[in-house]
Amino acid sequence: MQSNTGFFRRKAAGFYCTVATVLLSLVGAILFWLLSQASVEATETPALVIGFSAACIVLCIVAAIKDFFKVPTLLAFVSAMIAFGAFAGGRVSYVAFYFSGDVMNTGLSPLFIVSAVCFLLAIVTSVMAICFKQEK
Repeated sequence: MQSNTGFFRRKAAGFYCTVATVLLSLVGAILFWLLSQASVEATETPALVIGFSAACIVLCIVAAIKDFFKVPTLLAFVSAMIAFGAFAGGRVSYVAFYFSGDVMNTGLSPLFIVSAVCFLLAIVTSVMAICFKQEK
């Protein structure tokens, strides 16, 4: 008989994807908050993006502790998708301005690029958390 092998030894790939989703959502939300403080877009809703990022983080923490029939991981995925959708929807005019010629020669903000990548990767890792088992 084997004794209790520890918390992390019992965890599988889905758990680590869930942890990655938490970290990516957290970094994306922080960088987005900094971006929204630096430049304001008329169609942007920072509370929506940060709120759904926070919901994704909380749901991932619940899933990391106990994933009840994959419901927390599914809801975390939905929250990550809504957060990214609100982020993209609020910044669409910013991206359109850049790709239409960038007449002021401002370029894309590094905060925008990194937060967009973090939100996209959070979606990818949340899908992976759904596909893989949380525990061995």
